[in-house]
Amino acid sequence: MTTKKTKKTASKARTPELKKNIFIFLFFTVLNLAAAQDALRGEVRIDSEPVYALEFGVELPLSAAGALKWAAEEAALSYSAMIYGWNFDYKIGDASRSIAEDFNLTPNGAVNPSGANLKMETPVKEGGYFLIWSDYKLTKDQALRFASWKTAGIREVQSSGSGALTGKAGNDSFVMVKRAALEDAAKNAVRAALRDKYTNRPKNARGKAALSAFPVYRIEGGRWEASARFRVKLEETGGYGVY
Repeated sequence: MTTKKTKKTASKARTPELKKNIFIFLFFTVLNLAAAQDALRGEVRIDSEPVYALEFGVELPLSAAGALKWAAEEAALSYSAMIYGWNFDYKIGDASRSIAEDFNLTPNGAVNPSGANLKMETPVKEGGYFLIWSDYKLTKDQALRFASWKTAGIREVQSSGSGALTGKAGNDSFVMVKRAALEDAAKNAVRAALRDKYTNRPKNARGKAALSAFPVYRIEGGRWEASARFRVKLEETGGYGVY
């Protein structure tokens, strides 16, 4: 007959082995998660005959090499927004109090479109577009930054925004034009996160926002429109009135 003392002894003997197995499981789980976070991938679509590009002195139709250059700039913009994101300081307007809206969005960092960590695949022509896949190898610091956007307190928000089609006269950067639409979408994501969280209208709000995945761009009504999913962290608010 097995005594209580014998059962306790057997249980104690199994405890170190159990702890060892749990540790091994957790260790490899962490390794797998880390491996899954060390690179990002996204596709860029470039119009092969963009009439708006004439402002930038580009000959049409756009060559594969020209499309690849633009795609690298756009991919770098998306990866920058996914890894570093923005800080925002938002003073919410209120017409009844004669308070004008003031929304400042500040990038926290940027990916170099010519850097060794960004790899662009060969453009594939489909219809009137070049489709180009990209891969970005994260540094250790960037991997930690990217992982921080998946922690508690982060809100996922689908949003869209718009910007001018050609930008200011003399602007020679294609990506600067699309950036305006993307940042407008990010601001709208912050507004949506505030409406979702607060019944009463905040007076101001501060926090961080980041792109969750590559955006989709299209031309609507003679303007760029960017549609994307964002991650928003509301860090500080002050309120008054009813939203």
